[in-house]
Amino acid sequence: MIISTKKGTPKPELEKIVDKFEKQGLDVTLITGKDYNVFGLVGDTTKIDERDVLANPWIDNVTRVSAPYKRANRLFHPADSVIDCGGVKIGSKEKIAVMAGPCSIENAEQALRIAQGVKAGGAALFRTMGHSDVSLKVSLLMNSINVIGNAVLIFGFGMDVAGVAIPTLVSRTVAAVVILSLLFNRDLMLHLSDIRGFRVDMRLMKNIFYIGVPSGVENGMFQLGRLVLFSLISTFGTASMVANAIGNTISNFNCFAGQAINLGLAAVVSQCVGAGEFDQARAYLKKIAKWTYGIMAAVNLTIIALLPLIMRVYNVSPEAEKLAVTVTLIHGISSIFIWVPAFMVPGFLRAAGDAKYTMTVAVFSMAVFRIGFGVFLATTMGMGVIGVWIAMQIDWVFRIICFLIRWHSGKWQTKTLV
Repeated sequence: MIISTKKGTPKPELEKIVDKFEKQGLDVTLITGKDYNVFGLVGDTTKIDERDVLANPWIDNVTRVSAPYKRANRLFHPADSVIDCGGVKIGSKEKIAVMAGPCSIENAEQALRIAQGVKAGGAALFRTMGHSDVSLKVSLLMNSINVIGNAVLIFGFGMDVAGVAIPTLVSRTVAAVVILSLLFNRDLMLHLSDIRGFRVDMRLMKNIFYIGVPSGVENGMFQLGRLVLFSLISTFGTASMVANAIGNTISNFNCFAGQAINLGLAAVVSQCVGAGEFDQARAYLKKIAKWTYGIMAAVNLTIIALLPLIMRVYNVSPEAEKLAVTVTLIHGISSIFIWVPAFMVPGFLRAAGDAKYTMTVAVFSMAVFRIGFGVFLATTMGMGVIGVWIAMQIDWVFRIICFLIRWHSGKWQTKTLV
């Protein structure tokens, strides 16, 4: 949040304003210029009422900011930043400075991504061999390190953001090392050996990319769609942004059971299709889908029943809470009835080698229904964040129609990898 004062505001009044916001637990940055004074507020500003702030006769304007990197934002920091590095000035209109180094890992984020990739790839190999318990145990180890590390560094050592970031990096790295070490077991059907014995198998690489590239494009389009819709939701105000964030968090719990079962289904279907047992693959899908419906219903009905308690934990404004409950109910009820055909059937098709079709449908549906209808319902129809979540369900329904047609047609049987 950015607050600007009127020209000529006395220094004692500025100090009173700073003191007031600091007592509310906010981090206040005061930027003083020749003709202006600007306060940058960092922290939970959702409970601040602009009308109360504007009641102060020395306050000129109040602006809520959703942009990241607030301390570097021009609204917070209008003047150019110039850093003196050993006599060399960097920034503003100074000469361009070029810096380079031999680092293989540039920062903690890059190290975290590498660790996540190694862990995810290794876990996928174990699931393929029927050892899903290995990835479960490694995940339990990783999350235990993360939770205990957060508790120790945040509450024990009083660290803030670093107290969250360091255990996350350490836990992911440990998981990557453990699962990589386990893959060197020569008794496994798929295992790692001496790197000097590595040979490129072009047929195998082609099959991997045949599945991996479409899946990557599909996931990339999904993330792009989320970014576009989040940008749209940010224009609806703080309450909508808070409700969307809560809805996204709870939606992970709505679907986690189905997503876990989907991983197991992919391993079973791929083995059946590889052996030419197409009828058996169909039978497994039908049987597993019935169980998934029951489990998804139990999980989501429990979450819906606990919504009043969950909202008390978040402790947000009444407007944000009302919106959060609405989007959570929309997603939770849909997860019970239509999540299975919308996501298990395409999972089946990808496992059978029909990844291009699922990618095409997913990308088209995301662009037209989730994004297109989301913008239409949210803005033209004036439904706001609720319209975005309704558009998600329309996207799911379209996916169901396309994927069920493909599944019943049997064309996926011609996509078996060799």
